[in-house]
Amino acid sequence: MPNAHKALGRRAEQQIAEQAVEAGLGAQVQPLSGVLKDFPNDVLLRGEASVLVEAKVRSAQISGGEKYITINLDWLKGVLTNALRIGAGYGTVIFRTKRSSDFYVLMRYEDFLRISAKSL
Repeated sequence: MPNAHKALGRRAEQQIAEQAVEAGLGAQVQPLSGVLKDFPNDVLLRGEASVLVEAKVRSAQISGGEKYITINLDWLKGVLTNALRIGAGYGTVIFRTKRSSDFYVLMRYEDFLRISAKSL
């Protein structure tokens, strides 16, 4: 029986790549979801600069009537390290909750500023 968690993650990686292509970027889903050293993390986006992506699908929890998710800061640190190692300009974590189609981006503020300044 296939692993449902892996299938969910793989679908998210494919959706991220498809949306990037629709936006005019190049996108490559990394083979074996980052197991290979030369192809780390989950997706590589290519535009003016390359962006290495760690994709996550998380369950939303409810506490005090508000929804929240847990994001591990080591995911971002790891993708930043790998982006530097392979020569990608940026590293980011892109995530969504299990019952949503909206993706969100977690990245260093300085990288956000650099990307924003290029688009103005």
